Amino acid sequence: MKLQCPDDYCVRMVDFPGDVLAAMRVDDSGYYTIYINDRLSMQAKREALKHELTHIIQGDFDNHLTIYDIEARACAAEKLPRINMQSRNGLSQIMSSSA
Repeated sequence: MKLQCPDDYCVRMVDFPGDVLAAMRVDDSGYYTIYINDRLSMQAKREALKHELTHIIQGDFDNHLTIYDIEARACAAEKLPRINMQSRNGLSQIMSSSA
């Protein structure tokens, strides 16, 4: 299992079954663990990471939207020219290297 851990989140590469691209959880202290399917191509891994980071930036763990609305909002945000990555420590570095 490959691991990258900045101050506020951790990325783990795991073998997911089927068509699962990525998943994420947050603990009680607000620390995020992002799980990316290691079977994906490098480009697909970057896109999956970008998608999961979008959820963090938008505060999707702190709202009361349905999963369908959360996913629609994240997908729409990814199509914007550039998300302001200064809202969380460490996020700008990983996003610039995955763009």
